[in-house]
Amino acid sequence: MEGAHTDDPTLRWAKWSLIGLFLAWAIIPPLTMPSLTLDAAEGFAWGHGWQLGYAKHPPLQAWLLETTRMLFGANSFSHVWLSAACVVLCHFAVWRAARHVTDPITAFWASALLQTIYFVNFTTPEFNPNVLQLPIFALAGLFALRALEDKRPRDWLLLGLTLGIGMYAKYSVALSAVTIALFFLTDQRARAQLRTPWPYAAAALACAIFAPHVIWMLGAGKPTIAYVMARSMPAHGLIGRLGHVAEYAGALIGTAAPLAIILWFGGARRLTWNTDPSHRLIYWLAFGPAALTAMLAIVAGLRIKGAWMAPFFDYLPLALILLSGSDARNPRWRPAPYVVGAFATIALIAYCAANVLRPWMAHKPMRVHFPAQALAAQIESTWAARAPNYPLKIIVGPTDIASPAAYFAKSHPFVRIDDAEAINPWAPEKMVEADGAIFVWNAAQRGETIPPEFTANRPGIEFLGVTALPYQTEAPIKPARIGLAMLPPKR
Repeated sequence: MEGAHTDDPTLRWAKWSLIGLFLAWAIIPPLTMPSLTLDAAEGFAWGHGWQLGYAKHPPLQAWLLETTRMLFGANSFSHVWLSAACVVLCHFAVWRAARHVTDPITAFWASALLQTIYFVNFTTPEFNPNVLQLPIFALAGLFALRALEDKRPRDWLLLGLTLGIGMYAKYSVALSAVTIALFFLTDQRARAQLRTPWPYAAAALACAIFAPHVIWMLGAGKPTIAYVMARSMPAHGLIGRLGHVAEYAGALIGTAAPLAIILWFGGARRLTWNTDPSHRLIYWLAFGPAALTAMLAIVAGLRIKGAWMAPFFDYLPLALILLSGSDARNPRWRPAPYVVGAFATIALIAYCAANVLRPWMAHKPMRVHFPAQALAAQIESTWAARAPNYPLKIIVGPTDIASPAAYFAKSHPFVRIDDAEAINPWAPEKMVEADGAIFVWNAAQRGETIPPEFTANRPGIEFLGVTALPYQTEAPIKPARIGLAMLPPKR
């Protein structure tokens, strides 16, 4: 490790803080999450099908979720630990990068201050592509910095590997790639690296890794692109575009405000631009993706959702420390352990408290309170009684009902989301006709008869009734009313 000594206390600080952070977020939140978040439920439904892409996102999140289910079984812990691992890996990569450009103590706090960022603490248990991007952006920055300083081919190849795999998490990883490329193209001293073959080898490796998904996406009619465009709600006219940019800028400033205030009290009162290429790369990593996104919002009129900017803050603490010339060895930094510890602790308590208290305050359950285990047991017992010689292979219905039930079912059936043929290649209609299926729906919203889309061209479907299952909360909330129907197997 660069500049490390066996008597360096920050090595011990980093090790135990990362271990503690992982254990806290991997163990405590699941205790208040008896069922799945919507993103996890969706990812499990996709991952069981093992496709190169899905209707909304590239496949890495879904693949990881299905892998954890296979390794650790169906429980709340088996997916929340993935989020905790992503956050810890993000901290670790930023810390290693900071060791290249500043002293060990300041480098430690450049990583630890990430706990002041909302997307790196409170949203940790929501394992989705946004959380998955946190370590990808951080690792890409680390390998780019090492390639700049050490000029080793392996660092370029690790950068290409990270970006290629990262694009399977979410397409916005391209912002990291473009930021790094622009830095090496525009920085006079860094541009010398472009006279070697390794940047091009890294780009070729990233493209080769990502190519199978691109082929899938084009063959499937670009559903992921259509989903992003629909979610971003393009603005019409200059006023609409400026409104989107102002909303985006406000979200950026609001998220970074706690960090800026802490640095201010830590003595960061002036900006000092350092011309060292390594420092300039950190500035690019901290501000480049956000700036590119702002330009995209202006040109294309896209509305940028707050969660999409989650990985943009990875290198912001380090960049602000470098720009301000702040030194964590200054006595002003003595309160830092208490401040960072307070942010981390409050975020953890707030997340768990929200899971427990929100049903009481809002008089409605959260998705993590859905009675998935009870529904899974009822579905499997009903199926076993009516088709004892055939395993249950498919549950058809909306993601928030069908996927949690399938996840906790011992037979682990496939989920045919919303009964849509185009987005469920793992459970086509011919498989439903041959193997049969259980159909579920929210009877409180859709009525207590089989929805018409389930009965179309399925004359053998049977209405099983409506079951009332209590949500997994002590709050006085009406039970979930789930409609059930069954198409018997033909085999």
